[in-house]
Amino acid sequence: MRTHTTLTLRKLIVNDMDLRKYEMTQQEINVWIETLPRVAEEMLKHLDQFSYSIFGKELIRRQIRQVQRESIYLLDAADRHQQLSKPLLPLKKAVVTCLDQIIGHINEHCSHYASDEVCLPKLHLKKEQIIIANQFDILCAGLTKLNVEAELQKVIKDPVSDLLRSKRCSYYKIAYLKRVMDILIQECEKWDKNYISSPLIRQLYETNFNSESFIKYYQKSITEDLAEMETIDEKCSKLYRYQHDFSMHNFRKAAKGFDPNCSKINEILLKFVKTELGCLERLKQVIMPVARPGIVTPAYKNSMHAPDGSYKIRTDMSVDQLAYFFKLLIKAKVIDVGVRTELMAFVAGSFNTPGTGSSGISAASLETKYKQVVQSTAKHIKSKLMQMIKHLDEEFTII
Repeated sequence: MRTHTTLTLRKLIVNDMDLRKYEMTQQEINVWIETLPRVAEEMLKHLDQFSYSIFGKELIRRQIRQVQRESIYLLDAADRHQQLSKPLLPLKKAVVTCLDQIIGHINEHCSHYASDEVCLPKLHLKKEQIIIANQFDILCAGLTKLNVEAELQKVIKDPVSDLLRSKRCSYYKIAYLKRVMDILIQECEKWDKNYISSPLIRQLYETNFNSESFIKYYQKSITEDLAEMETIDEKCSKLYRYQHDFSMHNFRKAAKGFDPNCSKINEILLKFVKTELGCLERLKQVIMPVARPGIVTPAYKNSMHAPDGSYKIRTDMSVDQLAYFFKLLIKAKVIDVGVRTELMAFVAGSFNTPGTGSSGISAASLETKYKQVVQSTAKHIKSKLMQMIKHLDEEFTII
């Protein structure tokens, strides 16, 4: 549908005010300055009539959003006219006032039809950034006062810092971050600094703060929580509690998070927890023969197989060398440590080392040697690695 934003204002801003295309007379400028308030008044009436008309909601939505997009485009276009002659400056001010009125009316009275995914005009973004910067300073002071750990502070601060540096930002992102900051500022006044991390994480979760960095932080928090537990059963029990919590928390269908195009945070974390549970359950099945009370699995120095037919890898490395070798694999991210105690138990039950008695490798001994590495062990492993590199060089020419 054609409106003043489609025709009248577009011709004025895009063509007549562009000094490269046209040179306006003082009389034309005066006429426009007198006309623009009436243009704004007509546009507001048009918006109200259309919003409360008998037309279908989809048609109304399309019309309101058309005016919204056109007004934002024209306000940005007017803002780009920086090298105007002195007589044109009052006209630019009148144009900005007219478009501000139209956009403001849409945001206040037609917001249920407008799009929150479009970007603010640059003039409006600058004003919002000033407000957000003041709000951000208060939040940062609160987080510092509570001694919130640096990594968690970074998770919270980075999205706001990015917004403050941004040249474009959607209405949605600004509204969401302002709301989250308001909540955190209020809560910071209530929290005790000795217990800040847990309620802060929970509050971000409740606001569906589904940023990539926070999701990774939350997953790391769960993993560290599990690492403090000694048995697989304890870890599984904890994960089942997480699973119940994430399953029972249902955000409203229309509720959006930090990233409106991403899944809700409870869905992402639920998937993560289920994956971890699956890994632990499989690991449980693997190490059950090793952990079963009363059963001894002989290593059989000269055999590749235990009496029950289970396969064991024979190596000339000692137990301490084997432990350090796996430590290097973990540090180099060749393998995922998962739960270290379970990994040590698996390695102990899967390898046959020289000098190991009939009872096989002790998982507890392997764990101790993993933590306490001596230089002679490191030298031996280094020689093995150098042999591997030599073989690699013989097979391939890699620069």
